[in-house]
Amino acid sequence: MLLGLLSIAVGGSTAFTPSVPPTSPAGVPNQIWQWRGQQVRYQALGQTDAEQAVVLVHGLFVNADHWRRNIDALAKAGLRVYSLDLLGYGYCSKPDPYGEVAASLNGENGRDLGEPEVELGTSWGGRRTVRVAMTHPLGSA
Repeated sequence: MLLGLLSIAVGGSTAFTPSVPPTSPAGVPNQIWQWRGQQVRYQALGQTDAEQAVVLVHGLFVNADHWRRNIDALAKAGLRVYSLDLLGYGYCSKPDPYGEVAASLNGENGRDLGEPEVELGTSWGGRRTVRVAMTHPLGSA
């Protein structure tokens, strides 16, 4: 752990990746998605065949657990609900934001993701969802 923190502090190319508890404080199972060599922690609740899904994006200085009082209610309302940690937050990998790893992760240009049905974010997360849509108007975030 110290080596990972030291590497980040001096601009190294490795990322600190914390260990993930099996469940969130609300009892929702934590899951891991490996994306471009990085660990992304997320939670999913609700029927997998639900007609609509919602992705909950946290704000600055918090993580996916920020939505612990909302995720169950939204799932009970018939939605498939995803709550995730953004890179550098919570139980996600924490690459140096100015290093080579972070630069290599940037961009999905040309990938058609379609239009979201609903976007919901608080604080910095809400600002981020708007900024991505404005920066990548073709859905290629």
